[in-house]
Amino acid sequence: MEKKLTISDGTKIAYDINGKGKTMLMIHGVTDCKESYDSDPSYLTEKYQVYRYDLRGHGNYDHPKKQFDLEDHINDGIELIK
Repeated sequence: MEKKLTISDGTKIAYDINGKGKTMLMIHGVTDCKESYDSDPSYLTEKYQVYRYDLRGHGNYDHPKKQFDLEDHINDGIELIK
């Protein structure tokens, strides 16, 4: 089930978490969204707690008005898994 997390700069990340075990963070390409992993094998969630999130400006993520870069995407993922 999709959830939203408000990160430190006030924007909201759309994400979901499935499975049990060690944490796995899945980051989609810059032309996709987190649903691009919908067809991944179910064994991932049997062994891992899989976090998927939409990058800034993609999918159901807030579309920030300010410019963002790769470091912002990385920091969003870090905030999510904390």
